[in-house]
Amino acid sequence: RTDSPQILQPSATIADVPRIGWSATPYKSDPDPAKGLTLWLHELDRYSIDDALADGVLVPWSASGLGAWDAKRVNDMANQASRLKPDDPERDDIAADQQEIIDAASVLWVQQQTGPGVVSARHVVDAEAFAKRLEDAGVRAMTLHSNQSPSIRAARLEALQQGVIDCLVHVQILVEGVDLPWLQWGCLRRPRGRVGFVQEVGRFLRSSPGKSLAALFDPYGLFVQHGISHPSQLAGATVDAVEEVEEEVQPPDMIEV
Repeated sequence: RTDSPQILQPSATIADVPRIGWSATPYKSDPDPAKGLTLWLHELDRYSIDDALADGVLVPWSASGLGAWDAKRVNDMANQASRLKPDDPERDDIAADQQEIIDAASVLWVQQQTGPGVVSARHVVDAEAFAKRLEDAGVRAMTLHSNQSPSIRAARLEALQQGVIDCLVHVQILVEGVDLPWLQWGCLRRPRGRVGFVQEVGRFLRSSPGKSLAALFDPYGLFVQHGISHPSQLAGATVDAVEEVEEEVQPPDMIEV
């Protein structure tokens, strides 16, 4: 967030001094390479994913998605919706049917996981409803969101780590600035922009004693859309073109099989 007014305005009044920074996501939403991160001019060093895997900082991951039949159904619905007018109420019905396919596949995948894991949700009502659906399917699930007190959130995280429950369904809690290397798996049930996606995946790849692999369920095909390694986008630097990032995104029209 170094390009926010809270940083740029006071920075303009301070004498120039050398600055050095570290970031896992040194890029922003604007695809124009000339509009890079304003305060940063050069990339001094890059610590790649391959480096982190070789050093044991990260663990390898296994990412799976919708089966071929479910992906085809979702894509067919997307094609159907694209032929409708933007204000046609049938589009909402189609979106609900697509989400049901994704949710049913997510429940089946979560049932097969072992160890502590988390599922992402769009909002609090969505989190509560999906946690109830998991409980009905025999998964010991609870929610984690900003409407809860810090003590409740801490207690539920401890219950997850200790194996008292199987998973937490969270709303934008376990993404940026959170260190839970003991997480074994994650269900990426909320579509994300590139920056948010990289941050969320990073929660699961961190190494921990006894952890050799991170399992991820990616029903929206975000690994194909975004990837997790990108060129830096700094002011004045020559970088490759990057895709636009929107933190609040709609489900993709098509899902890669």
